[in-house]
Amino acid sequence: MFRRAFNPDSRLTPYVLFDLERVAWIAEMRAGELTEQERAILRDAGRRLLAAADGTEVGPATAPSG
Repeated sequence: MFRRAFNPDSRLTPYVLFDLERVAWIAEMRAGELTEQERAILRDAGRRLLAAADGTEVGPATAPSG
């Protein structure tokens, strides 16, 4: 599903960026309920997003499963 929906030649749309804000808000609101595995996923995603924003490379990007 992800591979079909992702076009590597297209730019991020405002909708994608707004979704990131929503995801962050939900994670903040539910922080007390997160498992250690979910916290690790958030840390990794946050690290990768910050690296992308800074233009630095953190490692190979992999498509999410599912």
